[in-house]
Amino acid sequence: MIIKLKKIIIIIFVCVVLLSTTGCWDYKEISDKIIVAGIAVDYDKENNGILLTIEIILPEESNKGSNFIPKIYQSTGKNMIDATKNVMSKAGHELLWSHSKIFILSEDIFKEKNLFIGIMDWIKRDFESRQNTHLILSKEKTASDILTKSNPQTEKITSFYLDQLILSYTENGYIVKTSYWEFVDNLNSLSSCASLTCVHLENSDTGILPYLVGTELISKNTPICFLDGNQTKILLLLQNKLKTANFILNQSKKDMTQNVSFTINNNEVTIEPIYIKNKLSVRLHLDLDAIIEEVDTEKDIFTPDDLKDLEASLKIMIAQEVENFIEYSQKIKTDVLGFGNKTLQKYPNLLKKSNANWDDEFTKLQFNVKVDLKISGSEKSMKKTKMG
Repeated sequence: MIIKLKKIIIIIFVCVVLLSTTGCWDYKEISDKIIVAGIAVDYDKENNGILLTIEIILPEESNKGSNFIPKIYQSTGKNMIDATKNVMSKAGHELLWSHSKIFILSEDIFKEKNLFIGIMDWIKRDFESRQNTHLILSKEKTASDILTKSNPQTEKITSFYLDQLILSYTENGYIVKTSYWEFVDNLNSLSSCASLTCVHLENSDTGILPYLVGTELISKNTPICFLDGNQTKILLLLQNKLKTANFILNQSKKDMTQNVSFTINNNEVTIEPIYIKNKLSVRLHLDLDAIIEEVDTEKDIFTPDDLKDLEASLKIMIAQEVENFIEYSQKIKTDVLGFGNKTLQKYPNLLKKSNANWDDEFTKLQFNVKVDLKISGSEKSMKKTKMG
């Protein structure tokens, strides 16, 4: 009897607890908030603070059904939290940050170290902000120009347009896709180097378009150099972040110049630090598979001997481009490929004394680049093209 009474009491207690804990304790109607699609941050020189620009999306009724239109709000503040509160007072509603995937930074903001650190800290601590939001560097005079002056005809909301650009370029182009958490991790690593894709505006027949082009290297919270599209391609290739890469091989044979275009697929790059006889070096092994995409000569290049020559020439060309990229990074003392991090993982005791001087140690590193490459065929046809 007592046991049965205890069971009844426990059941009643559980039911009361379940009834009292149903629902969301912090529930708010979505209609009470305004959705933020994108953010741009500039340095407010006059007030030594932040100029915050946000792009919000508002519902719009039309004959074709529901739609969304963009609207821009701007405000200043002493720091990020102050600027967000001020812009919220202009919008008249609480702001919903969780849908924002685009965060555009100006170059000026990096010069103000405390403001820059505060912005990164705000993203980390704001419970709605995405840790995987895309960070982009504006190559215009201000970051706000990207949101206020862009007019892409295929998408009303500039932030959504940029997000789609990043996704499409990741598949088919050469841009660095940098999330907030990856950016901060790289700056806090031994290499102290991160990379951001750059955006600028261009006039076109379809409006003023934002273009993603090149990469800015950020070292010790400071933009230090710009990588063009080809350098960005090599960077992504060595980071194993490139699904495909295009290379054009120029050959001169018997008073005839021919260009053969290749696409590299199934690439795998291994980076291994080697410490022998008190000397540190790095071995890079590129295992690549190539197909022929375009040939601008009538000469038949698909014979076994010609294919072997093409493989050998392409291997030499890619190895040279990789070596040139590494030499350039050593020249500017920027370990963008994270050789120091890989050395620290393999030889944790080796760098304890040289952590503070890793930039100097990096410039002295010797590199051994090996490229294994096989031309597996052509995109569609293994026959030469004749005209006339």
